Amino acid sequence: MTAAPAQLRPPRHRAFTLVEMMMSLMVFSVLMGALMGMMILTTGDITSQRSRAERELQLDVALAELRQDIEVALDLRFNGSDTITLSVPNRGVHADDAPEQIEYSIVGANPSSLTRSINGATPETIATGVQDFGLTAAVSSFTGSGGAAVPEPVTSPEVLLVANDIESNNGNTVDDKIWTAQTFEPTLPSNTLSWTITRVECFMVLARARAEPHYLQLRYTEPNGTPSEASLGSVTFTTDLWTTGWAWREFAFSGLPDLSNGERIAIVVGTDEKGISGVKLGIMKDTDSLTPGAHQVSSNSGKKDTWTGAADGDDAIFRVYGTYTTLGPPE
Repeated sequence: MTAAPAQLRPPRHRAFTLVEMMMSLMVFSVLMGALMGMMILTTGDITSQRSRAERELQLDVALAELRQDIEVALDLRFNGSDTITLSVPNRGVHADDAPEQIEYSIVGANPSSLTRSINGATPETIATGVQDFGLTAAVSSFTGSGGAAVPEPVTSPEVLLVANDIESNNGNTVDDKIWTAQTFEPTLPSNTLSWTITRVECFMVLARARAEPHYLQLRYTEPNGTPSEASLGSVTFTTDLWTTGWAWREFAFSGLPDLSNGERIAIVVGTDEKGISGVKLGIMKDTDSLTPGAHQVSSNSGKKDTWTGAADGDDAIFRVYGTYTTLGPPE
């Protein structure tokens, strides 16, 4: 008899149980979660480093611009510790040869932004993420050629800077729609570094006793000579306790920023109270006593774009007091 050949059977493999498969999936999920977390952290760190590098480059460029402007500045003034204004040679923005006015400011709390404005235009942000920035002025003594000492700055006592004080009973009534202004530019020693205003006197008369606030403001001026909306300082007053009759009224200021020699400033008088007319500002008619200077009238609460010139030769009756700083004795 012949034996039947043995049948070949495929080897048996043990299958995964459902529990084993679920355990494997759990381990795989944990590993993938850790891997994804590492990828997110790494990507976030790279993005943070790139953002920080971009901010540092932006700040380097901004500081380079500031340094270049300071190096060519004709004068500069500090408005607190967060704003600096520089006059630099004309760069072709104006048709005349007037210097350009450039203002750098720190805006916002830490982190802050550094902005730059040219000739009163809307400020442009040139650096963001500024954590710490301060401006301080330092005066140093230098030795000239041959060992001669350069003169030190000398500040005058309070003096009368400019005046148009021949009294007249003509006047402009001030209300919420009609503001009045007078621009002026004091004549100072040729070696003046800066000057500032301490008080203003205006020849005024009571139009009506009013407890509503009126304002006497000192403003910068636009390139065309009209008052700008940028204010140096403001005094609020009422007329309810004024006596009748024309009189000199004094308005004191303190801590105003330094101004450059040749800078024109505007005295502005007005009120925001509708229908209120508490004061008249004395106006000298048809004279040429104040040069340079210009009397301006606004038809829209002192806005910079609505000022119009008064009659030729008309000027407000006023006095401006202050101090000036010269390099050495006045010349």
